Amino acid sequence: SYGALIFKDITDAGIYSAFFLSGVNFLSTIPAMRWVDTTGRRKLLLIGAVGMVTGHLFAAILFTAICDGNVDNAGCPKVGGWFICVGSAFFVFNFAISWGPVCWIYPAEIFPLSVRATGVTLSTAANWAMGAVMTEVVKLFPHLNINGVFFLFAGLCCICGVFVYFFCPETKGIMLEDIEALFDKSKAKSPHFVEVKSPIENA
Repeated sequence: SYGALIFKDITDAGIYSAFFLSGVNFLSTIPAMRWVDTTGRRKLLLIGAVGMVTGHLFAAILFTAICDGNVDNAGCPKVGGWFICVGSAFFVFNFAISWGPVCWIYPAEIFPLSVRATGVTLSTAANWAMGAVMTEVVKLFPHLNINGVFFLFAGLCCICGVFVYFFCPETKGIMLEDIEALFDKSKAKSPHFVEVKSPIENA
């Protein structure tokens, strides 16, 4: 929602950069529909987290190095501005293949049958609520500048990756009735259950 605002001054073509990022988002979602099952939820989230951190850091460091202004007057060379846009596109790609779809799939798989409906409802509400909160990010620009916001998001993405590494087991190929066993701390602890074989694979 605020991408055009960021790149309006960075590239002098806010609308085109917004179309570019939207196109990357759309096209990246297509392979994600296959990768979410072939690669696995957990691995895809970890790969996506690393990619998102990389994209944000690239954009933040490049902005710090070549731009001398703020959100109202970025003072970026036009070519350099498009490189910053490419860094953001790398973030969008990694989000679209991982956290974008998996954050809707994973909650529907991890809750016990007795509370699944309530759990999925609350997780969906939280997802939409955080999406609404993100529209307020523009208010941080005067305080953190554009590069500061990129650094902030890189840190948040890093925290997300660490959380997945320690607390989110793989659910690919696991029957819904057997999901509770993955979270039984007396039986397994992350990261030792990085890859869980399905009953079919064990046969």
